[in-house]
Amino acid sequence: MIVLSRAMSVTSGQLSVVAELLSSSGFEVEQRDDGSLADLSRDHVVWIWGCANWFPRAMRSLVERPAGSRPATVLWHVEPFPLPRASGQRWPLPTARELAKIALRSSRASDVYSNYFTLRRLVARGIPDVLAVTSGERAAFLAERGIDAFVAPYGHRESDGRLLGLDRDIDVLFLGAVNLQHRRRVVRDLRRAGVPVMTAGDYGDPSLWGESRTELVNRVKIMLSVGRFPGTLVGVRFQIAMACGALVVSEPPYDPAPYIPGEHFVQAPVDELPAVIERYLADPDERARIAQTAYTFVTTELTMGHTFSSLLDVVASRL
Repeated sequence: MIVLSRAMSVTSGQLSVVAELLSSSGFEVEQRDDGSLADLSRDHVVWIWGCANWFPRAMRSLVERPAGSRPATVLWHVEPFPLPRASGQRWPLPTARELAKIALRSSRASDVYSNYFTLRRLVARGIPDVLAVTSGERAAFLAERGIDAFVAPYGHRESDGRLLGLDRDIDVLFLGAVNLQHRRRVVRDLRRAGVPVMTAGDYGDPSLWGESRTELVNRVKIMLSVGRFPGTLVGVRFQIAMACGALVVSEPPYDPAPYIPGEHFVQAPVDELPAVIERYLADPDERARIAQTAYTFVTTELTMGHTFSSLLDVVASRL
């Protein structure tokens, strides 16, 4: 098995989630960042973890080969697409930074336009053989365009978080980049309403990964979830918060599955978030009840092992 996974400074030298899962399932695995795949035969299987746009040289080498001679491909796509038409949401306007990456055809681009149009070009060439996405909203968007995708939600791993029994001295945390207009506006309005929102989001900061991140989130009462644009489900943030015992309060996702509002997390329109957050800060018993239900769900049912087992079954049936 060949796994394509984008290397980041804070995870340099580590196996990706997919490489770890394949290796633990008994497969011989080689992890690569990008580059030609001309050395691979039809007997190989290439797993692409993340987004095809991140691996332009590898994708080009696949496209240039006849379909009958290239390796089989599995793409587990984790980056956003626009919401489906049924959501009523328009395609979001790209930020200045996203526009610059689009213009430069940067392999670091992960905006909805780069994600979708790169995938559409590959699908037209018969790539990938198996496509999986991490949420129902993404599968629904692709289905509207005639592209079939299996839903394999991001599942819990112990490295993503666990309970440490620390004092929860942080009222509200938003974990993620706040340089996007929608998130910046939500955080600003909450602070103006008197909600003490702490923000932390830098992919290059090692303190926001691994054990130090787990310790941080174990101190949090409420994890605020706001997508890049309204209606999106941020499954990784849900997983991190729930595994560390924090209550997730989110703007309403278009399709929250597999999470159930009111049972695993709390949702509210943006203009009602201040009152909802204040309510749950003042009610520790109810906050703890929902957080405990969510913790049990992600650590026993929505695990990465269960998700990957289902995906392996699909791959085996289609290849």
